[in-house]
Amino acid sequence: MAKSKKKRSNNGKNGKNEPDSGLWPILGAAIILVLIIAAILLLSNQDTGMPAEASEAEVLQAFRDRGVSEIIIQDLARDFASGDYTLKELKTNYPGFEEDIDAVHDQLAVVEDEVIATVNGDPITQNELATQIALLPEPYQQLFTEEQVLQEIIDERLLMQEGARQGIVVSDEDVDAAYQELLVQSQLTEEQLLANLQSFGLDNDDLKNMLHRQLMISRVLNTSVNVNLSVSEEEVKRFYADNEAAFQADAQVTVKHILFATSEEISAEDAQAAAEDALARYDDSEDFCDLVAELTADVGSRENCGEYTFGRGFMVPEFEEVSFRLAAEETEIVLTQFGAHLVLKIEDLDATTTPYEDVRDEIEARLISQQRTERYQAYIQELRENAEIIFAGEEPEESTGTSVEIVPPEDTEPVEPEEPVTEVEEPTPEESAPEVEVEDLEVIVPETPSEPVEPIEVSVTTGDAETEEVDDLAGCLADKDVTLYMAAWATASVDEAEAYAGMVTVLDCAGDDEATCLEADVNAYPSWNVEGEQHWGRLSEQELAAMAGC
Repeated sequence: MAKSKKKRSNNGKNGKNEPDSGLWPILGAAIILVLIIAAILLLSNQDTGMPAEASEAEVLQAFRDRGVSEIIIQDLARDFASGDYTLKELKTNYPGFEEDIDAVHDQLAVVEDEVIATVNGDPITQNELATQIALLPEPYQQLFTEEQVLQEIIDERLLMQEGARQGIVVSDEDVDAAYQELLVQSQLTEEQLLANLQSFGLDNDDLKNMLHRQLMISRVLNTSVNVNLSVSEEEVKRFYADNEAAFQADAQVTVKHILFATSEEISAEDAQAAAEDALARYDDSEDFCDLVAELTADVGSRENCGEYTFGRGFMVPEFEEVSFRLAAEETEIVLTQFGAHLVLKIEDLDATTTPYEDVRDEIEARLISQQRTERYQAYIQELRENAEIIFAGEEPEESTGTSVEIVPPEDTEPVEPEEPVTEVEEPTPEESAPEVEVEDLEVIVPETPSEPVEPIEVSVTTGDAETEEVDDLAGCLADKDVTLYMAAWATASVDEAEAYAGMVTVLDCAGDDEATCLEADVNAYPSWNVEGEQHWGRLSEQELAAMAGC
């Protein structure tokens, strides 16, 4: 009998040999801008929302001043002031009054706006902060508090002010070129882009202002931070040696099995007897795969000849013990809570270490990214130390009044982009500040990184924090396409089904959902389909949240 093709599972790590990251940091001023532009391009369902403290009486008078019919004004004013509806929902609910709704929203927003901080005398308003948050893609709104986003706006102001001090110029031609590049990247017409902007309460001038800020920040960083970034071969090798465990794959086994499931009608003794009959047929030279196709109750592995490759901790103890103990080509019957398994050992897969040469470039890129991050943090810190930043209600502190300039290493020319483009990479969670080479990167709505990350702490005013986090995850997952494939005999998948009950779609591949599992080509438990991407193995709440964009 021919051996199956050798394969390794990834133990739920999605095939990445990388050290676990810590807390995912704040994105940084440059990346915040790119996320906002990306959200506009792809027209997410964000909404700038209602003014927070507009009374029904104020709203009623504002609509009355605009001559809105008294027949409708009471209901419209009540819904508007309740805060329960977004602008889009109000416009849908009250067709024909779209312009009035926008006008009243803008009017009340201006009245209620207040300065919450100044940066060297440059004001930041509450509405500016609220708009910045509302324009972020949904996953990032959940990750960051208002205070964190405010700090990013402050950093943006400092970088813009430093660009002006250095005499860096972003021309109208530069901005127009970036605008045209956005149209090409997004494959939108100018009319479609304008429609997207209007859904956010913005226009082309607002977008071009964002592009101007993005280009300015990019050029400041490219002349002050992103120069002479390099690491030595010794540093790369030292990282590899210090993180040896991250580049190892545990020992695994490959087995094939036939499951004779127990039930109310079928006892353990009956299942054992059926397994012994199958073993006798195999010993009489019947093909094992033919027996699997005919007899197994494990529908998820039926099309794969009953084959699994796994490490320790992924199967029930009895099944795991037999699988690791047997020699290649040996068979044995083992009883578990799911029934009797006829196990055929295929091979042992030794623990392996990914060679240095295979990961050298990846390590170098990570170290350079960390170096860029450290420089960015130092640069921002110096700008802050030499600035006058005053929050609402605070008295101004005396500032040194000196400007900041990080001088590039000698014999290094400042990096100027050849063309003003607006591309940006998604920030990786292990960095403690953004990828800041904004001009040379692609503008996309970034997926939440696939690396396991812990969410940034957010303030909770009432209720139990842990319960609220679970409720938030459940609420987010309800809007996502997430399916868990499980089988009753595979303990790991049962545990996952219990942990995420009610949050995701759970399919029982050993029961009524057999056909669906076969169509999905599922052959290991637990398996996942998260937003169209297949994953295998257990997932923590943090991993699942990151993969689903929650």
